[in-house]
Amino acid sequence: MNRKLLAAAVLATLAALPLRAETFVIDPTHSEVSFQIRHMVSNVRGRFNDFGGTVNMDPKNLPGSSVDFHIKATSIDTNVADRDKHLRSDAFFDVAKYPEITFKSKSITPAGKLTVKSGGNVLTELHKRWGEGERGASAPCLVARMTWG
Repeated sequence: MNRKLLAAAVLATLAALPLRAETFVIDPTHSEVSFQIRHMVSNVRGRFNDFGGTVNMDPKNLPGSSVDFHIKATSIDTNVADRDKHLRSDAFFDVAKYPEITFKSKSITPAGKLTVKSGGNVLTELHKRWGEGERGASAPCLVARMTWG
C-alpha cells in the first residue's frame, strides 16, 4: 500500500513540474503543407511534398520561442503535371533560381517572415491553434500572390 502511495505521489509531483523549453522537429508523416487557390469559378488545391523544420518552444516564454520552416519549391503538386510545370517556371516560383520557400519567426506570435523567391514579407494573418496538452499546431494563413510579383 505504501509503495502505491509513494508511486502516486511521485507521479503527481512529476506531473506538476513546469514544462521546459524543447526543440521539436516537424514530422512530415504527420504534417502537411497544402493550399487552395481560387481560379475563375473553381478552387485549385495542391500541396508541397518536401518540407521540414523545427519549433523551438518554451511554454513559459512563447515570445522567446521560434519556428524555422522550409519548403522545397520543386515539390509543388496540384495533381496536374502541366500546371505543376507552369508553377515551377519563372512565371511563378522560379524554382531554378529560388529552390526554397522559408518561414522564420522570432517568437510564437501571430507573425513571421515568409520568403518566396527573393522577397521576404511579414505575415500578420497567421493563426495558430495549439492542441491542448499536445505538441501540435495548425497555422493557416492568407497569402496574397501579387505581394511577391
